[in-house]
Amino acid sequence: MRIKKDYDTVLKERIADVKTLLLYFNVTRVRQYYIKRDGTSDFVLASWESDFRFYESCKNKRITRSTANRVMAGKLRKAFNEIHDIPYSLLYKVLGWYGSERRIVLDDIPEAFVGYKKYEAGKKVYKGEIKDSFCRKWIMEDKMLLRSLLCDPSYDRVETIPNASKRVIGIIQKWEVKNGRFE
Repeated sequence: MRIKKDYDTVLKERIADVKTLLLYFNVTRVRQYYIKRDGTSDFVLASWESDFRFYESCKNKRITRSTANRVMAGKLRKAFNEIHDIPYSLLYKVLGWYGSERRIVLDDIPEAFVGYKKYEAGKKVYKGEIKDSFCRKWIMEDKMLLRSLLCDPSYDRVETIPNASKRVIGIIQKWEVKNGRFE
């Protein structure tokens, strides 16, 4: 016979699962993307840092708007949106239900998103054609913590993320099979 968990216990588990999901989209997918893009066996932090600095400079209009810079910024924007875009279906699957009668919603677990900046859905349209879009993303605000996590090889795969539950690992693995990894 299964022991029924109380609502607070389930909420604590979902907070940990959402934190794992955020780490997956902020660290693991970044590592996978740059390993694949650079064709190396290990993640090179300098590659990510140079792209990040260039992209921030373009966003803040600190560099000239030459054609080459605009093209490079567009490629980086598309890559960053692809890396950090958390699909609604995956997010709500991780949140799950309490029993069969009550869905857990984002407003129930605000502490899971402490330290992350939220970006709502957006799209880039050029001459009536959608060039790039994303659903929703949360980006880690503490860049020093992000750098230290990016240097940690235990974040290479979802299975090796510290303190990840079997439930969220299974959900993310099914999503990876359906949508593909960067590897």
